[in-house]
Amino acid sequence: MRFTRNPEREDELIAQFKNEMVDEERKGMFPSMTDLIYCLTKAYFKQRYFPELEDRRTILQFYQGLFTEAAIFGESQNATKGKFEGVFYHTDHVAGPMLEETKTTASSLGKAPDNIPFYQQRQVMGYMKAEGLTKARFIIWYKSGNYKPPTQPDLAVWDVLVDPDEVDANWEWMLERKQILMHHVDAKTIPTPYTYRALGDMECDGCQFASLCQLEVQGLT
Repeated sequence: MRFTRNPEREDELIAQFKNEMVDEERKGMFPSMTDLIYCLTKAYFKQRYFPELEDRRTILQFYQGLFTEAAIFGESQNATKGKFEGVFYHTDHVAGPMLEETKTTASSLGKAPDNIPFYQQRQVMGYMKAEGLTKARFIIWYKSGNYKPPTQPDLAVWDVLVDPDEVDANWEWMLERKQILMHHVDAKTIPTPYTYRALGDMECDGCQFASLCQLEVQGLT
């Protein structure tokens, strides 16, 4: 048996995934909570230059998320969306006072919940503030379980207790980020590269705007 990779078929599938994710309403949802949590420089470039652009990695990540949501919630899914204090948001599922957020991760279940990223916690607290919710839950699909042989996937549901003061403090941080981003959008100036990242250097790996940041640092934009 011989294997030959088929990039043409891959491109067809990526295009299919992208078409299935098209949401005309979301295109006008700026700034979104996600924009404010992650790199503000990237959010600026996406809005100013390439609002339609989605790279391969981003498409696959989003599609995987949608697939997971559909598998977990099915037809009962109640994904809410809206705008709160100038920030757009879109939840996975809300049931009464409970927010449920789904995630898929390559992290080890054996190290959970300490390895649930803080930026994901910020996202959940932001949704809680916007929706006026008092309870939250992470539903996490661990692709390799706890990595102990035989390696196999696992699912964990984490109920979260959040202090209201923590939710409010997180929202103040969100509004500060919004003010910074919108100042640069209005002034048509680039947020200082490498300053407003949630993941450090990891966030730059594979970013379609990495070259623009390099040019800005070199004073060539």
